[in-house]
Amino acid sequence: MALSERGRHVSPLKLRLVTGDTPNVILSAVDKHTGQPVDLSAAGTLVRLKTRPVGGATTTVTDCTKLSGRELPGGVDYTAPYDQLGKGGRVLAACDATVFPAPGLYEGELEISLAGGQVATPYAMLRIEVRADLD
Repeated sequence: MALSERGRHVSPLKLRLVTGDTPNVILSAVDKHTGQPVDLSAAGTLVRLKTRPVGGATTTVTDCTKLSGRELPGGVDYTAPYDQLGKGGRVLAACDATVFPAPGLYEGELEISLAGGQVATPYAMLRIEVRADLD
């Protein structure tokens, strides 16, 4: 399983943010072998974004919301079956100011808990660079 953001398949995925911001991060889970989105639509499937400062021990967990649509280069496909929440592998992590409280480098992972109790975590880590706010 791989991660992409807005149709780009980047390994590792790198995000650039500013301290104090409350970003809505949209991520897509994609099967690295087929290039198809991972179906997250099943009832009971939970997705979490786990982040921590690089080298740090404290992990922040943000529950994700399933989104409709499938990421494609140049846009999002909302046609069936991707009109169903999670069907196209897309999730939204609504990060509050506590997720990235200080400038620095962070790492993250998307953890997918399936209804049957299995847990799937893409191997590629998210790399998150956070700079200080100017005010």
